[in-house]
Amino acid sequence: VFVGHVHHQTLFSTALDVPIENHDLRPGTPMVLSPQKHWVATVGSAGQPRDGSPLAMYALYDTETHVLNFQRVKYDHLLAADAIRQAGLPIWLAQRLEAGR
Repeated sequence: VFVGHVHHQTLFSTALDVPIENHDLRPGTPMVLSPQKHWVATVGSAGQPRDGSPLAMYALYDTETHVLNFQRVKYDHLLAADAIRQAGLPIWLAQRLEAGR
């Protein structure tokens, strides 16, 4: 199962009689998802991360090789924060982008 718009990247798996595992993620490091397990991946969001980093998040999954690759990329979050201010939106929305929280 892939979940988006959650502002965090996480990967969980389980199998019959095996407790849920929370996997250590390293963006840019491919992970093979064994078909013998059930998987839940939260792939993050294109903006407004909540982990202290302003980098945008996404993931790529290859359905033939079962390889999942989490990614983080730079984007002009300061320009986006300025656009929020210019639009007259609540200031905390801009501050959230700047802080990655």
